[in-house]
Amino acid sequence: MPVYAYTCFDVSGKEVKGIINADTARSAREELRKQRLFPYEIKEEKRSGKAGSLFSLFLPKIRPAAIAAMTRQLATLIDAGIPLVDALQAVADQEENLHLKKMLSQIRDQVREGKPLSEALSPFADTFSRLYINMVAIGEESGTLGIVTNRLADHLEENIEMKSKVNMALSYPLFMSVVGASVIAFLTMYVIPKVTEIFQNYHQSLPLPTRLLLFTSSFLASYWYAVIFLILALFTFGVMIARTDKGKEFSDRFLLKLPIVGDLLRMIAVAHFTRTLSVLLVAGVPLLKAMEIVSKTIENSVYQKIILQCRASLRDGHGIAEQLKKSGAFPVVVVQMVAAGEKSGTLSQMLLKLADTYDKQIEASLTKMTTLLEPIIILLMGLCVAFIVISILLPILEMSQLVKS
Repeated sequence: MPVYAYTCFDVSGKEVKGIINADTARSAREELRKQRLFPYEIKEEKRSGKAGSLFSLFLPKIRPAAIAAMTRQLATLIDAGIPLVDALQAVADQEENLHLKKMLSQIRDQVREGKPLSEALSPFADTFSRLYINMVAIGEESGTLGIVTNRLADHLEENIEMKSKVNMALSYPLFMSVVGASVIAFLTMYVIPKVTEIFQNYHQSLPLPTRLLLFTSSFLASYWYAVIFLILALFTFGVMIARTDKGKEFSDRFLLKLPIVGDLLRMIAVAHFTRTLSVLLVAGVPLLKAMEIVSKTIENSVYQKIILQCRASLRDGHGIAEQLKKSGAFPVVVVQMVAAGEKSGTLSQMLLKLADTYDKQIEASLTKMTTLLEPIIILLMGLCVAFIVISILLPILEMSQLVKS
């Protein structure tokens, strides 16, 4: 069924935009009028694997939370015995994000034409990950799509919760850093030049801290735009380098070597590996295929290489634990529990226990890190302010001594 983008007025005269499914533009207009909307522009949206029409550029960005909520709704409807096409239609009708609504409409049309859901999802790989598509395919093959979509929703919600905890933990120190830097920049550029005007007629050489402060203040006041441009240029250059394979590997290795931050990143990578692999194995994905999918979903390139090496070792007849131990990037307890899971045939359960354990450790580590960061930031701000105060007071004290003498 075609998808139409519309612009209407409601009964109060407010402009309303959205999309609607209809056989023809005329039937779309009739459906909109039934909803007490008065269309003045209706345009058919062409199908695109990535929803890449000009209209889609102006649609709201699809957030992971929207995908998780949609997956949970779909799982509930499938468990209730509602046919897949009707379930997709119901989810699309309830979806508020226009971009995702359009995608779901196109996916529903593909399923209605006889395609499996996993195949209908494949053109939208930018939105639905390989993990998502492969698990749906396994659910369709095994006849357990409802169970698989529920597990997918659980997995997505857990990932969102973890990222939310990380963002919340880092937001306050980041806010303090920005505010502190802004206050110090304001003092240096606007307040200090006025205060230090008293030194203009001072014929003695100024103390070194005062000269440094005056130079910094003068430079920032005169070339603040150059400083901002340089920071933006360096940031852009760093992002471009980090997007290359070698640059990303270098930055990932560097971050892993940092104190506190490196430990946190290692725990996040291990938690992601264990939980994702566990979810795939429980869904019935073969181990070799599951390892390949996990390597595509993990963000750290160092751990991505290790997982691919584990997969190659597994293909040669060796165990996962053996390669994890050789890498040195996984804690001993992870290696031991994976080895025990391989021997006992309970690998998925062992991985899930490890994931739950590391989730708790990540939360504790975040609390510890923020507890340490706050006094460090306050100390750095205090040192900067102390330097400014001392730099201003030193020449004043020298002048007072000269006057006395």
